[in-house]
Amino acid sequence: MTPLAASFRGADEYILFMLNTLMSDLQSPDPLVRVRAAPALGDLGAAAIKAIPALLSLTQDESQHPLIRVLAAAAVAKIDPAQTGAVIPVLINVLKSHDAPLVGATADELGALGKHAKPALPDLFRLLTDDCAAVRSTAAQAIWRITGDRTAAERVGRELLRSEEWLDRKVGEGLFAVLGDERVS
Repeated sequence: MTPLAASFRGADEYILFMLNTLMSDLQSPDPLVRVRAAPALGDLGAAAIKAIPALLSLTQDESQHPLIRVLAAAAVAKIDPAQTGAVIPVLINVLKSHDAPLVGATADELGALGKHAKPALPDLFRLLTDDCAAVRSTAAQAIWRITGDRTAAERVGRELLRSEEWLDRKVGEGLFAVLGDERVS
């Protein structure tokens, strides 16, 4: 237990302190603080239900960096899965970006939402032909996590392993490692 956590009378008091701190961090002028606060609120799950209005506001604020919007949307879905429908359009829209790291992060967040992210499947399947190997791999992993079907991930992994590009082959190896498959041929 950290010294900070030990200073509270109980877990509920500590969670309330963290919740209030993280909600305050969502308003920080520093985008890096907001980037850390949104997923931390999502990790609190239902205990962070009172953060949903602030997170929803971030998802709709076009002045926010797209990554902040993605992380806020994913946090809403983790806190209250019943509200996933309200934030899925934000995540799907970001999948259309040309920013490969952002698209990959969004696909990863969608995968973490599991079956709740089914509306994003057409866009994730479209990403299986992206120019970026990491985007293809992350989209394939997301599809697997959403559907439970490894077919697309195994196909993408095999294609990457056959690539002439060394880095693509490494991405393919990583995909099979995530799948728990030691076959890399």
